[in-house]
Amino acid sequence: MSERTLTELMAELYRSLTGLDAGCGTLDTIRASVQDNGLDSPPRDWLTNLFDAVLARRTAGPDLFPHDGGDVATFWLEASGVIPGWQLDDQGEWVLMTFPALGMQVRVSREALTPDGHGCCSYVVGPMPA
Repeated sequence: MSERTLTELMAELYRSLTGLDAGCGTLDTIRASVQDNGLDSPPRDWLTNLFDAVLARRTAGPDLFPHDGGDVATFWLEASGVIPGWQLDDQGEWVLMTFPALGMQVRVSREALTPDGHGCCSYVVGPMPA
Protein backbone atom coordinates (compact mmCIF):
# COMPACT_ATOMS: atom_id res chain seq x y z
CA MET A 1 0.00 0.00 0.00
CA SER A 2 1.32 3.44 -0.91
CA GLU A 3 1.92 5.92 1.86
CA ARG A 4 2.02 8.83 -0.58
CA THR A 5 -1.05 10.85 -1.48
CA LEU A 6 -2.44 10.83 -4.99
CA THR A 7 -1.30 14.45 -5.45
CA GLU A 8 2.24 13.51 -4.36
CA LEU A 9 2.26 10.61 -6.80
CA MET A 10 1.12 12.91 -9.62
CA ALA A 11 3.93 15.36 -8.79
CA GLU A 12 6.42 12.47 -8.98
CA LEU A 13 4.86 11.24 -12.24
CA TYR A 14 5.22 14.75 -13.70
CA ARG A 15 8.89 14.82 -12.67
CA SER A 16 9.51 11.31 -14.04
CA LEU A 17 7.91 12.07 -17.39
CA THR A 18 9.33 15.55 -17.97
CA GLY A 19 12.49 15.82 -15.86
CA LEU A 20 11.02 18.96 -14.29
CA ASP A 21 9.12 19.77 -11.12
CA ALA A 22 5.44 20.54 -11.61
CA GLY A 23 4.63 24.20 -11.09
CA CYS A 24 2.23 25.44 -8.43
CA GLY A 25 -0.55 25.92 -10.99
CA THR A 26 -0.25 22.31 -12.17
CA LEU A 27 -0.24 20.97 -8.62
CA ASP A 28 -3.24 23.14 -7.74
CA THR A 29 -5.11 21.76 -10.76
CA ILE A 30 -4.29 18.17 -9.76
CA ARG A 31 -5.17 18.75 -6.11
CA ALA A 32 -8.51 20.31 -7.11
CA SER A 33 -9.25 17.39 -9.45
CA VAL A 34 -8.54 14.86 -6.67
CA GLN A 35 -10.91 16.71 -4.33
CA ASP A 36 -13.61 17.53 -6.89
CA ASN A 37 -13.78 13.90 -8.02
CA GLY A 38 -14.04 12.51 -4.50
CA LEU A 39 -10.73 10.66 -4.58
CA ASP A 40 -9.19 12.11 -1.42
CA SER A 41 -11.53 10.83 1.27
CA PRO A 42 -11.28 7.97 1.73
CA PRO A 43 -8.04 7.49 -0.22
CA ARG A 44 -8.25 4.82 -2.92
CA ASP A 45 -5.46 2.34 -2.16
CA TRP A 46 -5.89 0.64 -5.53
CA LEU A 47 -5.32 3.95 -7.32
CA THR A 48 -2.19 4.91 -5.39
CA ASN A 49 -0.88 1.33 -5.76
CA LEU A 50 -1.45 1.56 -9.52
CA PHE A 51 0.65 4.72 -9.83
CA ASP A 52 3.28 3.38 -7.42
CA ALA A 53 3.74 0.45 -9.81
CA VAL A 54 3.99 2.74 -12.86
CA LEU A 55 6.59 4.94 -11.15
CA ALA A 56 8.61 1.91 -9.98
CA ARG A 57 8.33 0.38 -13.47
CA ARG A 58 6.94 -2.71 -11.79
CA THR A 59 4.30 -5.08 -13.13
CA ALA A 60 1.16 -5.38 -11.06
CA GLY A 61 -2.15 -7.12 -11.37
CA PRO A 62 -4.54 -8.09 -12.39
CA ASP A 63 -5.91 -6.38 -9.29
CA LEU A 64 -9.63 -5.98 -8.68
CA PHE A 65 -11.21 -2.82 -7.31
CA PRO A 66 -14.82 -1.79 -6.73
CA HIS A 67 -16.96 0.61 -8.69
CA ASP A 68 -16.65 3.03 -5.78
CA GLY A 69 -18.46 6.20 -6.75
CA GLY A 70 -15.39 8.43 -7.13
CA ASP A 71 -15.10 9.83 -10.62
CA VAL A 72 -11.71 8.42 -11.44
CA ALA A 73 -12.31 8.71 -15.19
CA THR A 74 -12.68 12.48 -14.93
CA PHE A 75 -9.57 12.64 -12.75
CA TRP A 76 -7.56 10.67 -15.33
CA LEU A 77 -8.76 12.98 -18.09
CA GLU A 78 -7.95 16.14 -16.12
CA ALA A 79 -4.58 14.93 -14.79
CA SER A 80 -3.43 13.57 -18.16
CA GLY A 81 -4.26 16.97 -19.63
CA VAL A 82 -1.72 18.74 -17.39
CA ILE A 83 0.96 16.02 -17.17
CA PRO A 84 2.90 15.85 -20.45
CA GLY A 85 3.74 12.32 -21.57
CA TRP A 86 0.61 10.67 -20.11
CA GLN A 87 -1.47 9.30 -22.96
CA LEU A 88 -5.06 8.32 -22.19
CA ASP A 89 -7.43 6.26 -24.33
CA ASP A 90 -10.80 5.82 -22.58
CA GLN A 91 -13.16 3.57 -24.52
CA GLY A 92 -15.84 3.30 -21.83
CA GLU A 93 -15.53 -0.42 -21.08
CA TRP A 94 -11.75 -0.21 -20.90
CA VAL A 95 -9.01 2.39 -20.49
CA LEU A 96 -5.43 2.32 -21.73
CA MET A 97 -2.95 4.70 -20.14
CA THR A 98 0.55 4.81 -21.60
CA PHE A 99 3.65 6.50 -20.27
CA PRO A 100 6.21 6.18 -23.10
CA ALA A 101 9.03 7.93 -21.21
CA LEU A 102 8.76 5.21 -18.56
CA GLY A 103 8.01 2.40 -21.01
CA MET A 104 4.92 1.50 -18.97
CA GLN A 105 1.21 1.08 -19.59
CA VAL A 106 -1.92 0.48 -17.55
CA ARG A 107 -4.95 -1.43 -18.81
CA VAL A 108 -8.18 -0.93 -16.86
CA SER A 109 -11.32 -2.98 -17.39
CA ARG A 110 -14.62 -1.66 -16.12
CA GLU A 111 -16.28 -5.02 -16.80
CA ALA A 112 -14.34 -7.40 -14.55
CA LEU A 113 -15.87 -9.92 -12.17
CA THR A 114 -14.94 -10.98 -8.67
CA PRO A 115 -14.38 -14.72 -8.09
CA ASP A 116 -17.98 -14.96 -6.85
CA GLY A 117 -19.36 -13.27 -9.98
CA HIS A 118 -19.99 -9.69 -8.80
CA GLY A 119 -19.17 -6.80 -11.11
CA CYS A 120 -16.04 -4.78 -10.42
CA CYS A 121 -13.10 -3.22 -12.22
CA SER A 122 -9.54 -4.46 -12.67
CA TYR A 123 -6.17 -3.10 -13.72
CA VAL A 124 -2.89 -4.48 -14.98
CA VAL A 125 0.36 -2.48 -15.01
CA GLY A 126 3.17 -3.62 -17.26
CA PRO A 127 5.74 -2.68 -19.87
CA MET A 128 4.60 -1.18 -23.15
CA PRO A 129 4.84 -3.59 -26.07
CA ALA A 130 7.97 -3.24 -28.17
